[in-house]
Amino acid sequence: MPPAGDDESPAATGDGSSKKVLQGRYELGRVLGRGASSKVYRARDARTGAHVAVKAIRKQQQPCRSPEAAAAARRCVEREVAALRRMHGHPHVVGLLDVLATRSTVYLVFYPEIPLKMQADT
Repeated sequence: MPPAGDDESPAATGDGSSKKVLQGRYELGRVLGRGASSKVYRARDARTGAHVAVKAIRKQQQPCRSPEAAAAARRCVEREVAALRRMHGHPHVVGLLDVLATRSTVYLVFYPEIPLKMQADT
């Protein structure tokens, strides 16, 4: 999970390391940007060493939130994922690599760079 606070680096894991690792695979780095409901982190794929971008979308934790509002927020994330999957391979849209979820956050993992084949075509 990304840090709950507003600092620009991942929270320490408590064992002396400063990198937060998502499900044993993606090491979160600094915050690249933030919006109303999410933050985008620079990250590294621990398996391949490739740099990726991770969008962390916090699930609403407010107890007064209605079930209808929670369902609407879930559908919004589902629509974003579906749209990104439909646009796979488009030269002007970053590629969706992976989708991960915890109890409090949904993570969308993106290729941050245009693949070399597409760069040669442009």
